[in-house]
Amino acid sequence: LALPNTLADPVGNNGWIVLIITGALFIGLFVLYDQIFKLYPGKDFFEIVKETLGFFYYPSLMIMFIYFILTAAIVARILGELMKIFLLQSTPIGVIVLVFIIACSYLTSYEIDSIGRLGYFIYPIIIVFTIFIVVMSLPKADFTNLLPVLQTDTKSIIKGVGVALFSFYGIEISLFA
Repeated sequence: LALPNTLADPVGNNGWIVLIITGALFIGLFVLYDQIFKLYPGKDFFEIVKETLGFFYYPSLMIMFIYFILTAAIVARILGELMKIFLLQSTPIGVIVLVFIIACSYLTSYEIDSIGRLGYFIYPIIIVFTIFIVVMSLPKADFTNLLPVLQTDTKSIIKGVGVALFSFYGIEISLFA
């Protein structure tokens, strides 16, 4: 929710260009992941990493474990703060985060198909609300706010990509799925 404001500092009106560049980088990353999985058919992520890294398998797993714990903590904290600001002003943030952690722990205690079935329920709701918001906001949209285009220098664009990367943070968790 804070990304547009955060991107406006380094790149001004060209924040949308930064998001397209960052999205393209992550699409490229997923194409690379796909090619790696095609090189090792029938193997999961851990088998591929063990085969390719050899001795460094266990240290890399520890680094990944720490990374995922930190990612989960950051996401839980940010989500808790957003919920506190917009919905639950008088609820302590610790309670909000604890409820999210318990709900996510309960969800992840099942197999991946259960999580996929939850997606069948949640994604249509998200898509309907997104379409509703876009349709309701289009009549009042002022596309001249996108102008002037490409007035930002390359150094600022690169800095903006670094800022936008945080929005895609943790997306590699899909490797486990």
